[in-house]
Amino acid sequence: MNATAQLPCEAVLDALARTLAPYLGQTMAQAAVETHRQKLDIDGRHITADQLEALLGKIGVGLVIFVGRGRTESIVQEARSAVDALAAHS
Repeated sequence: MNATAQLPCEAVLDALARTLAPYLGQTMAQAAVETHRQKLDIDGRHITADQLEALLGKIGVGLVIFVGRGRTESIVQEARSAVDALAAHS
């Protein structure tokens, strides 16, 4: 996602939760994404690149506890790729 792009917030949140679900379970993945979205006050119809990076950063910090630092980096990259795929199709 480039710096000026904006994507539909719900689509991005869904993509992030789907990416996290195999590692955390669906319910925990959705809760993690939603909790961090609220904490970062992301509430618009669209999400900016800066908001996405902040959200991935927060998710990554919590993910380390569950899967370790090395695995977290690859999962966060996987999440970025999922969002990039959304951007490519919009």
